[in-house]
Amino acid sequence: MNGLKEFREPGFPDPFWFLEEMIVEPTLNDPKVKPHTLYENRAYDQFYTKTVDGKSFIEHLNEMYQDKTDIESFIRQAFDFVETNVSTLV
Repeated sequence: MNGLKEFREPGFPDPFWFLEEMIVEPTLNDPKVKPHTLYENRAYDQFYTKTVDGKSFIEHLNEMYQDKTDIESFIRQAFDFVETNVSTLV
C-alpha cells in the first residue's frame, strides 16, 4: 500500500512507527472488530496529550476513522496527518 519494495519495521521517530502505534485506538475499538479483541485498546499517553489545532492526535484520528470511506483511505489520510505533524511528537 505504501509503495515500499521490501518490508522494513519502522522505528521511532519514523512517521510510520507513530501511525502504527496510534491507529490501535480507532481500528481495534471499532464495534465490528471489538468482539475479536481481548481488551480495550489504548495508544500511548502522549497521543492523547499532544495537540494539533486544539485536538489530540487521537481525537483527529478518531474523527478521520469515523468519516472514512474505506480502511485504505483512512490509513493514507492518517499517515499524511502524522507525517505533517510528527515534529509535535518528537
